[in-house]
Amino acid sequence: MPPLLHKLLSYLLQCHKANNKAIRFRVCQIINKLLKDMGDDAQIDTDIYEKIKECMLDRLRDITPVVRIQAVIALGRLQEPNDEKCPVLEGYHFHIGCDPNSNVRQAVIQTMAITRKTVPDMIERTKDVTDLVRKQAYLTLAEKVSIKSLKIKQRVWLLQSGLKDQSDSVKAAAAKLLQAWLRTYGGNVLELLSALDAENSMDEEGFLETRELVMKTLFKKVPAEELVDKFELLNENLVIDLDKITCESVFYWRSLCQYLKSLGPEEEEYLDKILPTTSVYSDFIQKWMASIEVEEDIKKCCIQELITTQLLELASVLDFSDSAGRKSFQKLLQDMLASDKVGHRLIKPIVVGLISLVASNENVLKIAAEIISELQHPLTVVDESVSAEERRKNDIKIASIRVELNQLREELEDCVKQQEFARAAEIKAKVSELDAAKLELLESNQPKVNEIREERTDSDTIVKCLTIISEILTEIMHNHISPTLKSLMDSLIIPGVANEDPEIRNVAIRSLGLCCLLSKEEAKKHLLLFLQVSHMDHEPVRVMTLKVIFDLLHIYGIETFLNELSNEDEGGSKTPAENQDNDDIPAVESRDDVDETEIADTDKIDAPEVDVENMAEKTSRVANNILSILTGLLDNESSGIRTVCAEGLAKLQLAGRVTSARLFSRLILMWYNPLTEDDRRLRHCLGTFFPLYAFAGRENQQIVEESFMQTLKTLFKAPVNSPLARVNIGSVADFLVQLTNYRHLLENAQQNILTAQQNTVEENNLHDSIAVNVCNEIISDPNSFNVKVLCEILPALKISIDNGCILKDLKVLSEKMFQGVKEKTCVKHLEKFRLLIINNLRRLNPEVEIQVENIDPGANLSITTNPPESAGGKKGGKKTKSRKLLKSTDVSVLGDSTLNESELLDNNVFLSPMPVKKSKGRRVAKSVAADCVTKLDDLLEDVVGESQSTPASTAKGKQTSTKGRTKALSNKS
Repeated sequence: MPPLLHKLLSYLLQCHKANNKAIRFRVCQIINKLLKDMGDDAQIDTDIYEKIKECMLDRLRDITPVVRIQAVIALGRLQEPNDEKCPVLEGYHFHIGCDPNSNVRQAVIQTMAITRKTVPDMIERTKDVTDLVRKQAYLTLAEKVSIKSLKIKQRVWLLQSGLKDQSDSVKAAAAKLLQAWLRTYGGNVLELLSALDAENSMDEEGFLETRELVMKTLFKKVPAEELVDKFELLNENLVIDLDKITCESVFYWRSLCQYLKSLGPEEEEYLDKILPTTSVYSDFIQKWMASIEVEEDIKKCCIQELITTQLLELASVLDFSDSAGRKSFQKLLQDMLASDKVGHRLIKPIVVGLISLVASNENVLKIAAEIISELQHPLTVVDESVSAEERRKNDIKIASIRVELNQLREELEDCVKQQEFARAAEIKAKVSELDAAKLELLESNQPKVNEIREERTDSDTIVKCLTIISEILTEIMHNHISPTLKSLMDSLIIPGVANEDPEIRNVAIRSLGLCCLLSKEEAKKHLLLFLQVSHMDHEPVRVMTLKVIFDLLHIYGIETFLNELSNEDEGGSKTPAENQDNDDIPAVESRDDVDETEIADTDKIDAPEVDVENMAEKTSRVANNILSILTGLLDNESSGIRTVCAEGLAKLQLAGRVTSARLFSRLILMWYNPLTEDDRRLRHCLGTFFPLYAFAGRENQQIVEESFMQTLKTLFKAPVNSPLARVNIGSVADFLVQLTNYRHLLENAQQNILTAQQNTVEENNLHDSIAVNVCNEIISDPNSFNVKVLCEILPALKISIDNGCILKDLKVLSEKMFQGVKEKTCVKHLEKFRLLIINNLRRLNPEVEIQVENIDPGANLSITTNPPESAGGKKGGKKTKSRKLLKSTDVSVLGDSTLNESELLDNNVFLSPMPVKKSKGRRVAKSVAADCVTKLDDLLEDVVGESQSTPASTAKGKQTSTKGRTKALSNKS
């Protein structure tokens, strides 16, 4: 190793703990450039290697982000991917997920070597809150990680999160990842779909939409003509051969047809090259259905259903202008609905296609009723065979008839010879009667074939019939219950609700709920039933019932059902909340817990004039009882039930059906509760609801303001063993402060009402009342542990600058707070708040002198003190044996400014470091040393100039002999 380089590195390492952050930055940057510009075969001494690693690991904990970034890059060539306990990789593992600065996380992603241990960290960064970090994670995965090294679940997740990301740059990076995966399979789309396990992942949540995005992303940058030319799966009839049908091929065909259809009429000529006529396609589906055999293997059944679903969805692109083809395809869909080969999972695509072909909704219901009747009472052929005893008796009778016939025929001949014609006529008539009796006996011995209709009551048939009804009611636009639908309700839906099979009850509840959406009277009639089922059935049935309840309340409002439930209450029947004999029913909150709940539009209820007060009290009691039942389910053990209840209550509040500050506080606590971390749908729903609700109107922000102190007091009083004790109260307070900020309300208001509401909003700033409440809470107990959180809230509030009364009251309250609060951090926040109030008063009345009392003249509002230096590394450690180092091409070394997007050409599964040859002595090419000196001339002058004002390290340290032991600096692969 050249002496100059050794001396330069030693000097730099002595300065890495300097108080000046610029010096620490330059030290790390120069070391980074030195290591980067050294050749592939360059080697450094072991002691210098260990010192560099120790010092740079120490700089990873630096308080300045730019210093940490340079330290991350400098350690890039010192990491050892083959060592599971490599300290560099352990440091990277911590900073890639826990560093608060996004640029540091981005640098780690680009610098860290790719191993089986670090790939999960890369995938986890695709969920980062910063767009640039997510983008860099996708680019790194596309460049360095092959699809074959990822699990199917990881592949699907990366596509789901990337292609649906809100940032366009992240979407573009995810598209590059998809292109890299496609190049791995040589551009074969079918192999890529097979790698995504399309046949088993289609029914997973979110993937139905993701697979569409995958195909659209692949199609987007390819001309339509090229797409059609490369599609070589069809025969001369423009259909796929039955022996070549797979999930991937059908999905590819359907996606390409729908994509070309979406391009408009100008690309219709290319669509005609891959799309058959309606008649040909109907025959093709008929042949496919005939080739399907009833399989006991569940996997084969799912594959057949998946292929059939894709073929039915492809029919939406067909041209139905031909009446003959239209009728044939409609007949095909009706036959498929009545076929035993079609399960209830295929009902939806069939119903969608049938509705598009039938003109009237009433005709659709009539067709469905005929099909359901055929399914419930199919025409069956019964063979009635004759028993052996009856057959023996008939044979004896036939034998006796034959004997008698022989005798009569002989007598007939004699009579004819003797010309006794009268006697011959009698015998002939008798012979005819015996022949008829003989023929009847012979027919009775033959087995009879009768066609009869038998009722089918198996669960599969009932579920299929109910699914047909529910899917039709979901798709058609209907506003009343027709006689046909009423007949289906009485004969099938309502009996299905009382069926002992949970699957039948689930579909029946859904169908009954859809019927109730068409008739307010039916909704009133069955609401109590829904409330009972929501507490006393299996979890899937309860979840479906709760969805129905919230839909009814959202459509009709709670006031619609008050009279019905009041009559039930007067009749002595108990609601599920009052029936506590069942252990599954949670305890209902008392009326005091919901006394702030207001039901929208309750003034529209017709009440007798003579007893208005009693009617209002009765109405409020019933309404609160309904809400108590629903809010009690927020604490249910089932994640699905909690999620549905929270989502339903949020929708009711957003629609204005329910206005309750206590309920809003309950949802806020549920969102921050650590127990709901795994409920992704719940977190996403509530996270979308809160800002949408708060910024929708002035009244909504008032509800949020009323829930402010309720929420904080609940968190303050949470027991130690409660999950709420782990909630960051300051984060909750900051979020509520943002929700009550009138500026956000004005930004989200519509342009036509902005000027009309602006004065009202500013005159009634909710932060003023929040500030008064917080000040009173602090004054009531200034020595409380929670005072620190409350003091942090005050400077963040946007106090009105033109409301003199509020400003004077807050000034008086701030003086009182200073008399009681003694903690230094709290005093700083209070001082900042008081100066804010005083400045606002001076702006409001510049001619009036504001007298300030009890102000600490030494108070400093800006914190300029540097934090204490981090502890230095160990000194004088024993030298370790030489180890192989990572080449600089095995990691992506970050530049000074931006992160470069490299070409995605390498498809290796993992990039492993190249072997390094062992060396017995120091050897660095002279050209390398000269090049280093030339490049670092200017940088060294800057470092020396800056370090002259900084005390140099007094510890000189003895130079230890390397004894020929060196470390090889490797290059990037």
